[in-house]
Amino acid sequence: MADSPLRVLSLGAGVQSTTVLLLALDGQITPFDRIVFADTGDEPTEVYAHLDRLRAIAPVDTVSEGRLADRADSTFMPVPMYRDGRMGARQCTKQYKLAPIYRYLRALGATRADLAVCISTDEYQRAKDARVQWCRNIFPLLDLRWSR
Repeated sequence: MADSPLRVLSLGAGVQSTTVLLLALDGQITPFDRIVFADTGDEPTEVYAHLDRLRAIAPVDTVSEGRLADRADSTFMPVPMYRDGRMGARQCTKQYKLAPIYRYLRALGATRADLAVCISTDEYQRAKDARVQWCRNIFPLLDLRWSR
């Protein structure tokens, strides 16, 4: 259907997003039109090696706002803040993950998108609505009631 939302996986290349990708590839959940990795440029070497393995089985697009560490000395750094042992708002997610993904989807011509955010039941409190009207966050692991 022409007016169906673009179905997109936000791939972080960790346990949860890898699980969602494999579920989609196996036909256990609806497949994705696009798989997008938002690269901060500062992921551990192991993450990039794992990303290469995932690229061998599925097409993964990469977007980037630039290298996070390059901005540490020159600009305001919106990084996670901890208080009473709990993480506060993660502004780096907005600036270095979501904003580049939103721009990329708009450049593809998306007017509606369902963005799979790979949050599991053990972190359900992180599940939030998208920050833009044309995009809806979906949570496949929460729908399945899966924990990490």
